[in-house]
Amino acid sequence: MKTHKFSLALIGCGDIAAYVALFAKTLPRFSISTCCAANYEDAKRFAAKYGIAQAEPDYDTLLARNNFDAVYLAIPHHLHLPFTQQALRRGYPVLCEKPIASTLYHAQEMIDTTEAVHGKVGINYQYRYDQKCWQMKQEIQSNRLGKIFQIQINVPWHRDITYFDSSPWHRQLATAGGGTLLTQGSHFLDIALWSLPNKPMYAMGKTTRRLFTSPDIEIEDLAMGIVEMSDGTLIEIVSTMTSVPGRPATITVYGERGILKYIASSLPSLRYTGIKPSRTFQPLTAHGIHALARSLRAFQFWIQGGPPYFTSIQDAFPVMAVIDAIYRSSLSGKQEGIGLGMQ
Repeated sequence: MKTHKFSLALIGCGDIAAYVALFAKTLPRFSISTCCAANYEDAKRFAAKYGIAQAEPDYDTLLARNNFDAVYLAIPHHLHLPFTQQALRRGYPVLCEKPIASTLYHAQEMIDTTEAVHGKVGINYQYRYDQKCWQMKQEIQSNRLGKIFQIQINVPWHRDITYFDSSPWHRQLATAGGGTLLTQGSHFLDIALWSLPNKPMYAMGKTTRRLFTSPDIEIEDLAMGIVEMSDGTLIEIVSTMTSVPGRPATITVYGERGILKYIASSLPSLRYTGIKPSRTFQPLTAHGIHALARSLRAFQFWIQGGPPYFTSIQDAFPVMAVIDAIYRSSLSGKQEGIGLGMQ
């Protein structure tokens, strides 16, 4: 698809924003024209480091400039709702870092606002633009594995105390909304839900704190959940930030004809047992050197009238609803229904 020049405003200047700024440079006719952060000096340093033309002192001033095509939100989860609403009401499309919001109710409010103004909001679940995840989805939906019995997701990642010290908002439920399941595991749970043709119905789960037990850290560092789909397929997820050393996340799909295993290493791979890889795959329309670059490009295409972005805010709602049910189950000790009816 031929594109015209596309300009993005970057809100937040932390670690994720740095990756966005770096990968944006690899995309032709794509630029970050302006940025802002809670601290103006941080924004100016970020702009100088990544060659961004303008740093603004605050979000209101940035939105008033009207010299960009869309907004990227790389900010604490509890700010996703008000910042998205503000951008939409100014007429700007939004690409928001995952998850949608800090709570399911905030996520629904974001959807309501998006639909009320006929806006476009994408949620950056970038693994949907991982070539091997895209290949796995096609293998599942082409029925080459036959009936899917179960999917096992393992996210054995490692974080140390600097994770909380560098971004203190991660410590609190009110600002983060959750811990390892929402922030890390949701990437891979999203891929499993996206790949299956049926809807999630029920969930059970348990969350706990095993490493980060300080009273001022409220979010879980270990979570386990089981999700039942409408056709009986079970998804099991284990997500942690306590693994020493951290290991690549995996998604293992068990079907009646074989097994697929996705490994999220620096060079992602897909291993086949029982069946051979298909020789025909629909290619990704967005190109780039990394899944994040392809996600940025696909968002650009969508805003410029091209193919739909894989993770519109409506598409990202199911994973938020499933995680909400797992958290509720951890508190109740019971199976909980998944509230997709909110949309």
